[in-house]
Amino acid sequence: MWWLPLHPANQPTHWRAYAGNVPASTTSRVVHVTSLVAFLGILLAVAGLALAARPLHTETQDCGTAGSFLLDGRVNEFVDPAQPSAGITSAEAKANNAEPCQDRAANRAWPAGILVVAGTLVALLSLTGELTVRAVAGRRRTTQLNR
Repeated sequence: MWWLPLHPANQPTHWRAYAGNVPASTTSRVVHVTSLVAFLGILLAVAGLALAARPLHTETQDCGTAGSFLLDGRVNEFVDPAQPSAGITSAEAKANNAEPCQDRAANRAWPAGILVVAGTLVALLSLTGELTVRAVAGRRRTTQLNR
């Protein structure tokens, strides 16, 4: 019956050697470390996305998020401090004009972008390292089995 597993005595010898006679290596420790580093890189990237998604506002304008303000091409709303709109004081108008939405969005987008790019690079480098370690370990196992 083809769906039943082979009895251990009927399996090819290299399977028995692979299962029990190959000594344990230190690659599992390296694989655990690279997995942890990749996870930390992903956390960095997610933290950058969360930072970019926080809403911005000035005293007179709701800017949205840093990314949406910069990518949508929104414009700053300047207020004349001598004749502010209803409900806005002269001090709020001066504060709005001193640091408009574009400046606030740029000041938040730079660190967020750096976190996203750095986290992604760390995760990708860790993935490359893990794949390399696994390939080398697999080659060693194959070499040991063929002896």
